[in-house]
Amino acid sequence: MLVLILLFLATGAGDIGNIESHIIERISSATVDLQPFPHFVIDKVFPEDAYLDLLDNLPDDDEFVSPDECRFGLGLNAEGFVRLGKRKRNYWESLSSWLLSEKFMLSVSSIFYSHLKLRFFGSEEVQLKSSASLGRSKTGFLLGPHTDLPHRIITLVFYLPKTKTHLGSGTSIYKSRDPDFKCVGGPHHEFSNFYKVSTMKYLPNTVFGFFKTDQSFHGVEPWEDAQFTRDTMQYEISDPNRAAYY
Repeated sequence: MLVLILLFLATGAGDIGNIESHIIERISSATVDLQPFPHFVIDKVFPEDAYLDLLDNLPDDDEFVSPDECRFGLGLNAEGFVRLGKRKRNYWESLSSWLLSEKFMLSVSSIFYSHLKLRFFGSEEVQLKSSASLGRSKTGFLLGPHTDLPHRIITLVFYLPKTKTHLGSGTSIYKSRDPDFKCVGGPHHEFSNFYKVSTMKYLPNTVFGFFKTDQSFHGVEPWEDAQFTRDTMQYEISDPNRAAYY
């Protein structure tokens, strides 16, 4: 089991605790929709002032790692923190201290308890690990339908827009045109081979969460507005020792 020490900094420790409690309460209230795979959407996931503070601390483009002109990423880990200036580094280290804690991981996992039992039925020991990253996408970005990597268990995608002007740029969920098609995870598939079930609207302070299965097809469709930037924070729970799925 992943064990991390929750760091309550001398300054702002109470605020950190309040933010964590608020988010856990909001996520714990989630109603899981089972079709086409287990997922949920929650609004007002951060306290409003905390959300505005988060937006103010988003990295600049040159602080991200960028493999091309439309994809930017930054791991919320030691390697990522060193790319940030002092103020932003302190902010993200503080946020990550509870985001990557065992307490938060178990709170998120409890939402999908029945699915976890099914996925790991008969397993004597399950090693869970959490990780998180920031993502920024620009015109030209897309993600074809995919189920996520085989070791992935649960994913949360926190939407981080400032406005409600690009609702259609959220993550979409899909069903294969072949109802028997399954994918253990890894490759991205062609949009034309899937029906779009719905799009999780790209709304401020909203989180989309789902449980990975061999039919948890999701993706992001391209947009035309060259001025639009899509900011997200992704949180993942995985079992690196197994590729089990159902």
